[in-house]
Amino acid sequence: GRLTFYNQFSRQFEGRVQYIHTVMQHDGETENYQIYNPSIGIDYAISEDLRLNFDVGYFFQNREESENESGITVDGDIGKTWRFKHGRINLSGSSGYHESYGDLEDIGFSLFYGANFSAAYSLTRKLISDISSSYRIDRYINTEPGEEEREDRTMRTIVGVTLNANTWASARGEYSTRFLRSNFNE
Repeated sequence: GRLTFYNQFSRQFEGRVQYIHTVMQHDGETENYQIYNPSIGIDYAISEDLRLNFDVGYFFQNREESENESGITVDGDIGKTWRFKHGRINLSGSSGYHESYGDLEDIGFSLFYGANFSAAYSLTRKLISDISSSYRIDRYINTEPGEEEREDRTMRTIVGVTLNANTWASARGEYSTRFLRSNFNE
C-alpha cells in the first residue's frame, strides 16, 4: 500500500509526504516480512530540460525469523536533456530499493544505484537512430547468517533504428547486450 499527500508550491515545484507499507507472505520456506517506509520528497522542474525527483526516507524491514534490516532510503531520479536540431542526449541517475520477488530470480530485497545515458538522432524525417546505456549496482541485503552480502553490477547497452513509415505503422531493429558482474558465484 502507498499513501501520499501532495502540495503544489508552484508550477515547477511539488512536495510530498509518503508512506509505503509492504507485506510479503510466502508459501513454503521463504521468510515472510513487512517493510515500513515513510519518506518526504520533491518534484522540481528546474527547466524544460532539467528535472529532479527526490525522496528521502527510512525503511524498516521487520523479518519473521532473521535479523531485521533498516536504513535510510534515497529514492530519486535526476535527469538533464540536451536538444539539438536533429537529436537529443539525456543523462540521468537514480537510486532506491527493489524487491526481486516475481522477477527471474527471487533473491530478496535490494538497494540500487544507477546511471543512464541515451541519445537519438533523426537520420531522415522517418528514420531515427538511438543508443542507450545504463549501469546499475544492486546490493542484496537479505543474507543468511555467515553469508557475504551479494552485490551485482549490471551494464546494458541498446543500439537501434526505427522507421516510422506513417502514423499507424513503424518498424524497429535493435541490438542489445547485458554484462553482469556479481560476487555471487552461481
